[in-house]
Amino acid sequence: QRQMCIRDSSELSEATYFACIKVLSESIGKLPLRLMQATPDRGVTPARGHRYYRTLNERPNRFMSASVFWTYMEYCRNHFGNAYALIDESDREHPQLWPLDPRSMQVWYDDARQLSDLPDVYYVYSTAAGTITYGSEEILHFKSHQTLDGLVGVSVREQLASTIQGNIKAQKMVNKMYDSGMTAKAVLQYTGNLKDASVEQ
Repeated sequence: QRQMCIRDSSELSEATYFACIKVLSESIGKLPLRLMQATPDRGVTPARGHRYYRTLNERPNRFMSASVFWTYMEYCRNHFGNAYALIDESDREHPQLWPLDPRSMQVWYDDARQLSDLPDVYYVYSTAAGTITYGSEEILHFKSHQTLDGLVGVSVREQLASTIQGNIKAQKMVNKMYDSGMTAKAVLQYTGNLKDASVEQ
């Protein structure tokens, strides 16, 4: 079972943040991705005969076009700090790429050599049925430009947490003012006598 729908609307409800994420993601999704090869007689040409050419350029998996797939990957890379895709080679001639939920992924560097004789990076993915461990050759991992350990990226919303949350709170306050007709509710307490001559005047 592969989960491909991620909904996290807290930060995305902030207009500026949403606009930036949208522009970045859709810009990457619109760019063509070509698999090229160098030949001694024709120079660098598209590797149209390569088994990954159509996967990268047209249809990464049977449910997603290349534009949708790469837009989604760029969204995850910025919003969550990391984007992961499983390299599915069950059909060697028609490999597929399946996006994985970044919130369910843990990245481990096995320097203690508990999983293999050679130290390597492993990806532990949590599902409803349990956890699955993938090797570094089975996962495409795209991280954000900011990383603290070289393995896992730091999301934009983590870097700008205070600014984004402040803008969200400010927008909620403005929304409440619109809902109340732009009028503030107040109670005036008067300690004098309304029948005083000075009040009547």
